[in-house]
Amino acid sequence: MSILAMILFTACNDVDVFEPVYGDPIDPVTDLKYSISGNIVTITWVLPSSYPDDIVQPVSIYLVFNYGGQKPMTMVLPEAPISFVFDEYNPEMSYKAIVKVLGYVDKNSEAVGVGGDYRLSLGQTIYF
Repeated sequence: MSILAMILFTACNDVDVFEPVYGDPIDPVTDLKYSISGNIVTITWVLPSSYPDDIVQPVSIYLVFNYGGQKPMTMVLPEAPISFVFDEYNPEMSYKAIVKVLGYVDKNSEAVGVGGDYRLSLGQTIYF
């Protein structure tokens, strides 16, 4: 039944489901790493070298941080950061961080109002 619905949905429009609909995609961060020193964890990454023309710079980072089975914390880190420091590390717990590039779309872009006012890259995930 769901396959039939998907065929009907995609047959009704000219858009490929796997292509970005509202502008060029933002590349993800690369070289995602972490280091631990005592109770401090530093997560680092490399930002993309370029962005779509309609993305306002500096970009932000959208971080999803989960530890010890708690509800994930989500936060937006402004001003193109290249690291995040967590100072309550406990080696008895497991940690997961998902890092995405968050780019706000220029107010004059055709994508504003159609696709929203921001775009997210694919996420990169690290466990420790």
